[in-house]
Amino acid sequence: MTETIGFIGLGIMGRPMARNLAKAGYSLVLHNRSQEAVDELVAELPNARAAASPAEVGAVAETVITIVPDSPDVRDVVFGANGLIESVNEKTLLIDMSTIATGTAVEVHDAVVARGGAFLDAPVSGGDKGAIAGTLSVMVGGEAADFQRAMPLFEAMGKTIVHVGGAGAGQTVKACNQIVVAINYAAVSEALVLGGVGQLPNVAATGQEHVLLAAGILGPDHGRAAGRQIRALDAPPLGKDSVCERSDLHGFARPTVAKG
Repeated sequence: MTETIGFIGLGIMGRPMARNLAKAGYSLVLHNRSQEAVDELVAELPNARAAASPAEVGAVAETVITIVPDSPDVRDVVFGANGLIESVNEKTLLIDMSTIATGTAVEVHDAVVARGGAFLDAPVSGGDKGAIAGTLSVMVGGEAADFQRAMPLFEAMGKTIVHVGGAGAGQTVKACNQIVVAINYAAVSEALVLGGVGQLPNVAATGQEHVLLAAGILGPDHGRAAGRQIRALDAPPLGKDSVCERSDLHGFARPTVAKG
């Protein structure tokens, strides 16, 4: 008999992850804040059905995966009205694959374990392309036995899967990953600003400084394509102000880093 997996959160990451689980042969019971995403997947996947609430998901499926935007959303799914916690029992394995605060992950772990269930915090890296291709990196915190139980699910969605420690460890490692990503974004941004401060004579006025800078850093082919994409954002002209001191530039969102 095919195992039924509960899946809550059908956004840019969750939807392709759910598809990959279905491709691997799992039956799915789905819930999302907006019903439209659920209806679309139920119509698309013959082995998927809808649930009216997180509690209903947990009542139908022993293993439940959640991937929602931030800590308050996880707490709402678990502890809110008709939340998952209502249906947690000794057979439950809750796997939260959101990127959230370590403290929230530990709080949910403790509540689930208090009701006899098991919990893994398993944030992912790789973006929507990795979610679609099934090549996500998964950083997992929790008990080793629960990690082994969840491994077939992780393998359906990801490629690099590492058990990094106990409850909350997955989120801590993801926060470290976010720091590295943020530093790289900041370095590239500062390079663009530096190049706009008289370093490219007679170029800034043409509006092509983004293109030329990216080409010089990344090489002619990749750089020019990247430069055109940057320019397409319609960002304000480069100037002397540090990117870290400006709030009017499009692109990387600081809250995405800070939330971990």
